[in-house]
Amino acid sequence: MNLAPSAALVQLIQLTQDDEIRWQASELLWEIDPQHPACPVIRAKDLGLYLAGYAISLMVGILSKPDRQMLILLRTYPIQQSCLSPRLKLIILDETEQVFQELESRQRDDYIQKC
Repeated sequence: MNLAPSAALVQLIQLTQDDEIRWQASELLWEIDPQHPACPVIRAKDLGLYLAGYAISLMVGILSKPDRQMLILLRTYPIQQSCLSPRLKLIILDETEQVFQELESRQRDDYIQKC
């Protein structure tokens, strides 16, 4: 059975247990057909921050999972340069404002993300 690319991606989004793969498939689907109902909601915002001369943007994506939970992706990336400033930190806080996750960019990272 040969599936169209969008149908294959939807099937992968619905069936995989790996959230990283689910997110990658949903981004590919978004590139092919951004209006598809299985696509994530993606918004990016120029934070207006310049850290060591680097302009930074934050992308937030939300994707419904088959179990009615939501998969949330946070991605920080440079606007004008090809790489992030080394040692840039993306810190995610929980509802009590405690550090839930902390990521740090390395030399030549073009983004850092957590889903």
